Amino acid sequence: MPIAEPMTMFTDYVLGVLALSFAARIAVAGRRAGSMAQLTWSAALLALSFTAFVGGTVHGFAPALSERGEAGLWQAIFLSIGVTNAALLAGEITATFAARTRRSLLVLTALMLAAYTGLVVTRGSLELVMLYSVPMTAAVLALGVFAWSRRSAPSGAWIAGGIATMALSAGVKQSGFTLGPEFDTNNVCHVIQMVGAWLLYRGGLLFPAAPAT
Repeated sequence: MPIAEPMTMFTDYVLGVLALSFAARIAVAGRRAGSMAQLTWSAALLALSFTAFVGGTVHGFAPALSERGEAGLWQAIFLSIGVTNAALLAGEITATFAARTRRSLLVLTALMLAAYTGLVVTRGSLELVMLYSVPMTAAVLALGVFAWSRRSAPSGAWIAGGIATMALSAGVKQSGFTLGPEFDTNNVCHVIQMVGAWLLYRGGLLFPAAPAT
């Protein structure tokens, strides 16, 4: 079976493998430490891995997919992006806030994810993904900066760097920057996202077992 975009599929799959390995390592650390924040962070990286694997499949095997099948895979990508963003925010909330505030913010995060999921199922689009992702990632960035600047939490700097790197990837995508015909914008973005995933992983490893009060 011919592959439509072999390099894009390859870089997507590499991103998927890296994110999966990061998710597994943080999950192990979270179970050992009893850290719900780390377990939630692991779920975010697992969803990112899923997004990368499905994205690579779409780019690689698009000619062999039916119109309905390709649309279904893109819908799965949109949904997993929603889970990634919600789990990142939930992990930061769990690591940062005490019980009463934490519960309220987690409920709000869950409601936002539920609303987004409903919209994706009925009328998913890239515009909807952006409208959802930008404020969610901005909130994760703000909490990371807060933890770093106000509480000297080492996780905050890594997480802020990870979110900033992911934002850089989105900017590169919009600019259309390439490194030549064999390494297009998608491939450049995937490499940047690998760095971002590693930074997020390092930040998650430094989450406390319980939030500061």
